[in-house]
Amino acid sequence: MSAISIVTLAKGRAEHLYNLVLGLTRQTTPPRELIVAVMQDEPYVLPETDFPVRQLMIAGEALPLAAARNLAARTATGRG
Repeated sequence: MSAISIVTLAKGRAEHLYNLVLGLTRQTTPPRELIVAVMQDEPYVLPETDFPVRQLMIAGEALPLAAARNLAARTATGRG
Protein backbone atom coordinates (compact mmCIF):
# COMPACT_ATOMS: atom_id res chain seq x y z
CA MET A 1 0.00 0.00 0.00
CA SER A 2 1.15 3.52 -0.82
CA ALA A 3 1.96 6.25 1.67
CA ILE A 4 -0.13 8.66 -0.42
CA SER A 5 -3.54 9.93 0.65
CA ILE A 6 -5.94 11.04 -2.07
CA VAL A 7 -8.11 14.05 -1.19
CA THR A 8 -11.03 15.26 -3.32
CA LEU A 9 -14.07 17.53 -3.10
CA ALA A 10 -17.49 16.40 -4.30
CA LYS A 11 -20.93 17.87 -4.80
CA GLY A 12 -23.60 16.49 -7.08
CA ARG A 13 -21.35 14.42 -9.32
CA ALA A 14 -21.95 10.91 -8.07
CA GLU A 15 -20.94 9.20 -11.31
CA HIS A 16 -17.67 11.13 -11.54
CA LEU A 17 -16.74 10.26 -7.96
CA TYR A 18 -17.73 6.62 -8.45
CA ASN A 19 -15.45 6.44 -11.51
CA LEU A 20 -12.61 8.07 -9.58
CA VAL A 21 -12.89 5.36 -6.92
CA LEU A 22 -13.00 2.62 -9.57
CA GLY A 23 -9.87 4.07 -11.16
CA LEU A 24 -8.05 4.07 -7.83
CA THR A 25 -8.98 0.42 -7.23
CA ARG A 26 -7.32 -0.50 -10.54
CA GLN A 27 -3.95 1.02 -9.71
CA THR A 28 -1.01 -1.31 -9.18
CA THR A 29 -0.24 0.57 -5.96
CA PRO A 30 -3.42 1.61 -4.16
CA PRO A 31 -3.50 4.80 -2.10
CA ARG A 32 -3.23 4.73 1.66
CA GLU A 33 -6.75 6.20 1.79
CA LEU A 34 -9.30 8.32 -0.06
CA ILE A 35 -10.82 11.29 1.73
CA VAL A 36 -13.87 12.90 0.15
CA ALA A 37 -15.04 16.30 1.35
CA VAL A 38 -18.77 15.98 0.65
CA MET A 39 -20.48 19.33 0.08
CA GLN A 40 -24.08 18.09 -0.06
CA ASP A 41 -26.62 16.70 2.40
CA GLU A 42 -26.09 12.98 1.75
CA PRO A 43 -22.92 10.88 1.54
CA TYR A 44 -22.16 9.03 -1.68
CA VAL A 45 -22.68 5.34 -2.38
CA LEU A 46 -19.26 4.17 -3.52
CA PRO A 47 -17.78 0.86 -4.67
CA GLU A 48 -15.92 -1.44 -2.31
CA THR A 49 -12.17 -0.84 -2.05
CA ASP A 50 -9.12 -2.44 -0.45
CA PHE A 51 -8.21 0.95 1.05
CA PRO A 52 -10.15 3.12 3.50
CA VAL A 53 -12.58 5.70 2.10
CA ARG A 54 -13.72 8.46 4.44
CA GLN A 55 -16.46 10.92 3.58
CA LEU A 56 -16.30 14.19 5.53
CA MET A 57 -19.63 15.98 5.53
CA ILE A 58 -19.15 19.73 4.99
CA ALA A 59 -22.06 21.82 6.32
CA GLY A 60 -23.40 24.97 4.74
CA GLU A 61 -25.26 26.18 1.69
CA ALA A 62 -22.25 27.87 0.10
CA LEU A 63 -19.39 26.03 -1.56
CA PRO A 64 -16.55 26.54 0.92
CA LEU A 65 -13.97 24.98 -1.40
CA ALA A 66 -10.83 26.09 0.44
CA ALA A 67 -12.22 25.18 3.87
CA ALA A 68 -13.38 21.77 2.62
CA ARG A 69 -10.04 21.06 0.95
CA ASN A 70 -8.08 22.14 4.02
CA LEU A 71 -10.20 20.02 6.38
CA ALA A 72 -9.74 16.96 4.17
CA ALA A 73 -5.99 17.57 3.94
CA ARG A 74 -5.68 17.94 7.72
CA THR A 75 -7.36 14.56 8.28
CA ALA A 76 -5.12 12.74 5.81
CA THR A 77 -2.72 10.26 7.36
CA GLY A 78 -0.38 9.88 4.39
CA ARG A 79 1.43 12.22 2.06
CA GLY A 80 -0.58 13.72 -0.71
